[in-house]
Amino acid sequence: MPSPRRMMAAERLSPLSLAAALRPPNAGVIEIERGHPCRPGDSFLHHLQLGGLGLAIATGTAHRCDLAFTFTTALMLHYPQWQSREESIARVLHEAVTNAIVHGNLDVATPTADLDGFHAYCAALDAALDDPAKAGRPIEISAVHIDGLGLQLAVRDHGRGFVPAPVETHTAEPREHGLSIISSLSRLRILEGGRCAEITFRDEES
Repeated sequence: MPSPRRMMAAERLSPLSLAAALRPPNAGVIEIERGHPCRPGDSFLHHLQLGGLGLAIATGTAHRCDLAFTFTTALMLHYPQWQSREESIARVLHEAVTNAIVHGNLDVATPTADLDGFHAYCAALDAALDDPAKAGRPIEISAVHIDGLGLQLAVRDHGRGFVPAPVETHTAEPREHGLSIISSLSRLRILEGGRCAEITFRDEES
């Protein structure tokens, strides 16, 4: 008889404890950050109700971990039938998580294409990470395999949101570039005023 699945809670996660919390038979983990109550979004709750995997973690912790790699590795343990698509899933998650952390919760713009712009970007990123109000904002990642649809993932931030530009222009927001990469590898929907990216890999592509 399989072990029951459980959602864990932790006050502070290290890369090792994060990886352990995502392994089967666990259903995932929520990091409790003082002053930042986590109220998971609809996609997160829906995926868990269907027996999927979920993670809600403070932005500061997420920045210290290779979050996309860790979640993808755990995802392959839960859904080994998707191992042939692991590289694409990891690439898409990396783009979505980076957008959610940097442009969403930390509210840092993409640097201009010169050395001064890069230095300004690094300084803005460090300042945002030193701000407890921003570093404590949660980022949510969830996933589930749905028969007849495919592998569905969601990445949600708690930033100010944005309005995505039309596909043919993709110039309105810094995060658009990452969304173009995601759209080229999967089906993408932007929800909750730009705060949630719902990503689907179709069954026939597995």
